[in-house]
Amino acid sequence: MPCDFTETGDAADSARSSIDHTEFSPESVLRVCIVGGAVRAALASDRTPAGPRILAEAASGREEALQRLARKGADVLLFETGMDGDGWESFLREVREISPATRILAVAPQAHAITGLRALQAGAHGYLSGENWSAKLREALETVAQNRLYLTGRLNDHLLRCALREEAWALGSPVDLLSDRELEVLEKLGRRRGVREVALELRLSVKTVETHRSNIARKLGLDSGAAVAEFGAAWLAGQGLGAPVAQDDPVSPATAAT
Repeated sequence: MPCDFTETGDAADSARSSIDHTEFSPESVLRVCIVGGAVRAALASDRTPAGPRILAEAASGREEALQRLARKGADVLLFETGMDGDGWESFLREVREISPATRILAVAPQAHAITGLRALQAGAHGYLSGENWSAKLREALETVAQNRLYLTGRLNDHLLRCALREEAWALGSPVDLLSDRELEVLEKLGRRRGVREVALELRLSVKTVETHRSNIARKLGLDSGAAVAEFGAAWLAGQGLGAPVAQDDPVSPATAAT
């Protein structure tokens, strides 16, 4: 069923969910708070004939979303991790405190499983990424609304590997000090990309990548760019992400020198 967007006001404030968090009926209404232009556009273009009616409000940013959730809550917060830069993990934790009944679906159109791990650790109930993420948005939204976990394929594989190894996430890992962009750079360097290739893949200047690499080295106590690459490779292997890149992380087969 198409999504209806509302503006803040009496109609939106008086809307109440009819979701019982176990199953949907033809009369079901799913209230969604949206933060992020890409997810708003994807949901607005959805023409799925079945499923609950979605009553959505798009917040201009994190602060407005927190205000709306504190005032009237929502069934699901649909959040784009790249919106408003870094610091989104603290935002998700605030959402859990302000509106504990609200389920959180984090969407990262350009990110990887690493971001998904951080989102789940921060309190998200679902994570969606990859090239065809928008086609799966409705399914992911309905899944988390029903108190179930939704994970993009690659992250799901990682968690299964952890369970089979009886391993836990390293919540106190040094990489928690890194920003999202620094994590992306660390992952690329750990996959033996050269600085110029990282710059090309992330659409950054070589100087910017070198600055990120220096910041990573400083935060992790490493003394060279080579040490950053070695750390990245070891960290990816420890996370079960060191294998050849999967379908939702396409890269060039060539490796350029720094």
